[in-house]
Amino acid sequence: MYRKLFFIIGMLALLVPTGAVLAQSNTGRQIDDTVPNDITLVNENVVVSESGRVNGNVTVLNGNAVIDGTVTEDLIVFNGNITLSETAVIRGECVALNGTISGEGRSGSCQDIDEIPVINGLFNSAEAPPIPEFNDVGISPSLARLLGAIGLTFAMGVVAIGFQALAPIPTQRIEDAMRERPFASTAVGVLSFGAVPFINVLLLMISIPLVIVCVGILGFPIVIGLTLAFIGAGFWAWVLWGKMLADWVSQRFNLELNRTVMVALGTAVITFALSFIAFSGPGWMLAVFLITLIPVAWGMGATALTRFGTREFPYYELAVPSPDKEKVLAVLDTLPDDQDQ
Repeated sequence: MYRKLFFIIGMLALLVPTGAVLAQSNTGRQIDDTVPNDITLVNENVVVSESGRVNGNVTVLNGNAVIDGTVTEDLIVFNGNITLSETAVIRGECVALNGTISGEGRSGSCQDIDEIPVINGLFNSAEAPPIPEFNDVGISPSLARLLGAIGLTFAMGVVAIGFQALAPIPTQRIEDAMRERPFASTAVGVLSFGAVPFINVLLLMISIPLVIVCVGILGFPIVIGLTLAFIGAGFWAWVLWGKMLADWVSQRFNLELNRTVMVALGTAVITFALSFIAFSGPGWMLAVFLITLIPVAWGMGATALTRFGTREFPYYELAVPSPDKEKVLAVLDTLPDDQDQ
């Protein structure tokens, strides 16, 4: 718990500019005098009175802003409303995302975007648009399930060909790690399932409100990199299970086919069988997810431990044997003595 707390505090210290205020309460903040820096509020309203002045940006996430005084730079409100009196002075941009701007002080430079479905879903618990049924698009459920399974199978077969053809040695290293260290590989993979989404959500929660001050942009490359690595490790783990199935079939039936073709076929068989079951309904999809969770985590952990197949795991240092003194003396005794010339 303390480690998580220190991690959050450290991220805030890096991403929030000096002097910014980050609050997470339902109370309001009243500005009656001069604030020399930016103000960033979360789940909180802000009121800048006629005598109040903010020498910087005002950013509010999931709250309202009432401005009677002066804001020397931008005023940005996410998922909230802005009210401007006739004494309000906004010298920068004035934008309300998923909200409205009203009051006697509103000018033509103020912009409000009233409906943003993504923000509605995050903060207002609005229901996502319903997914159309198969019958609504003129395709029977059985045919749609078959076509979906075939499409996913073809895609994973191509992925398997790419991994095996372009990176055969890293793929073998990851498989060796799976076989030699199954517990360590599975443990690392299971932890990744929880750690990567948590870090991504945390970075997005911090970065989105701070995009307007540019600092939040730094979090998005990290989120994208972690997500791509996570997805890549999952694909590689899936291909590895297809490879092991292909190896078992080859040994069982003494088949001598092209290695890449066998790996692609093994991956395709697993993908088609599980996807056809998963597309039968939400319950079956959950069952397939639970069944494949540990195997996929096993492969993902081995991928992480081998650094995507760039090194062996476990790493063994070459032991340099110490010389045996008696053997050295015995060999020296067999050599002829030097004679003086």
